[in-house]
Amino acid sequence: MLACTEQEGETLVRMFKGIAHRVVAISSGDVYRAYDRFRRADPGPPDAVPLTEDSPLRDHLFPYRERRKKERICPSITRRFSWNAQSWASQIYLLRLPMVYGTGDYQHRLFGYLKRMDDKRPAILLSKGMATWRGLRGCVEDMGKAIALCVANNQAARRVYHLADQENLTEAE
Repeated sequence: MLACTEQEGETLVRMFKGIAHRVVAISSGDVYRAYDRFRRADPGPPDAVPLTEDSPLRDHLFPYRERRKKERICPSITRRFSWNAQSWASQIYLLRLPMVYGTGDYQHRLFGYLKRMDDKRPAILLSKGMATWRGLRGCVEDMGKAIALCVANNQAARRVYHLADQENLTEAE
């Protein structure tokens, strides 16, 4: 899950060549230009939805590089991989994870809402845009099971899987 750079990916392939039979690469949906446009980091109209593996990628591939200097944050792997895995090309699975919530969520994505609920506040105020926003989320346990299925399954090679909860609610919901 931490082969983020070309050098790290090549090291991974060298270290496990002849030992492991496949690579399960973990990435995220924020590799797409649509995410930068959503957060207004890239000017232009919204990209067509639903997004597919052929949707335009970000122009700026390492948006977290400054933050990464302070803490270990992996830039998203592009759909073609930022590293060369030539001999393993038929045994690579690419999993795009959504916003993962649950035990161990270092970003504490639900903390603001849960804190207000624990405080028994009568309402949680959201802007209209935020209230109607529907982002993909996934429970950490479910994402772990999906990763394990790819690790154990030989039939899914050369595929990209976009993972998320089956039902994705709006922020207000």
